[in-house]
Amino acid sequence: MKKAIIVHSTFLWGGGEYILLLMIEALSKDYNLHVLTTSDIKSNLSKINERYKTSINSEDFVQIRLGFLNNKMPRLNKHACMRYLKMQKDKFDLYISSVGKMDFGLQGVQFIHYPSGFYIQNSKTSIISEFKSKVLNIISGKNKSNILSNKSIFNSYWTFNNSKDIPNPKIVIHSPVIQFKYIPENKKNYKFLVISRFVKEKNIDFIISIFNELLKENEKYSLTIVGNTSNKKDPYYLDIKHQINQNNRIILKEDISNSELADEIQTSRFGIHAHFNEHFGLSSVEMMSGGVIPFIPNDGGQVELHPFKECIYSSYEDAVQKIKIFTKMPNEELNKYGEVLSKHASGFKQENWKKKFIEFCEK
Repeated sequence: MKKAIIVHSTFLWGGGEYILLLMIEALSKDYNLHVLTTSDIKSNLSKINERYKTSINSEDFVQIRLGFLNNKMPRLNKHACMRYLKMQKDKFDLYISSVGKMDFGLQGVQFIHYPSGFYIQNSKTSIISEFKSKVLNIISGKNKSNILSNKSIFNSYWTFNNSKDIPNPKIVIHSPVIQFKYIPENKKNYKFLVISRFVKEKNIDFIISIFNELLKENEKYSLTIVGNTSNKKDPYYLDIKHQINQNNRIILKEDISNSELADEIQTSRFGIHAHFNEHFGLSSVEMMSGGVIPFIPNDGGQVELHPFKECIYSSYEDAVQKIKIFTKMPNEELNKYGEVLSKHASGFKQENWKKKFIEFCEK
């Protein structure tokens, strides 16, 4: 049996982890599969399968864990994995990265989640980041020519078009999403939903501001924020939690089960997403599958996934205005939107993605 290795340096319980799990399911039957990581994935398989609706067994892969590192150092973790791979050169038939660009020491397959450097905010952080990169490159022995020799999979055409530094062979395969059932009679027209990790780029404070403006029109509205963080001491997370505690119409639900998430999606009428230049927007499509009407920014890969332009906003004021139009719609019309969105999301299924993924890897 052929041997394959997937590099997933840090398990962060986000959309990227779903890609890893689908790769494991796609390859485990035909390959002696190994997963290189700094996280203890195997010990958490029960929770992982429940959260992501997967069915992975501990026998499906060999876990190679660099256990001396932790989730708070994702960049270091990735470079440590690169260094390890150089020591394992030619020991596998297929090398795959589920965490973006990777120097395997030879040609492999890399899944590109977002364009390099696209989210660097200003020159100061850029200079600091550049210094850190030099140190990390020394640790890993990173070689750009090795990365450029890889085959690349992109999660959206936006990511593809903003990654001109990556040459062929490359392909766009829209990421699959977890599917939730749409039950129109369960919808509560006053209920808003956010699904997000608690990181600054998700702009949860921006969403809270939008919701507070909507409350001025109807004090019965409620907002549920579902999410997780790997760092409970992060200042941004603590600030968001403080804002939530100041508003009795906002509910925070952390690290909930898949069945609890299904209930939130099936009862919520509207969703709000605020990650500008989001490379894909997994949570928005998850909400669509359950008939939630999500409102999203007008940039990034997320735009190519939303069938309704009237739900795509350009600013704070535009978001408030467009949401207010929908809150005044009759129930029957909202149900029709939910039906179209649910059908649209059904096109992002696991089976289609796995087939295209394997074909590209083995081509």
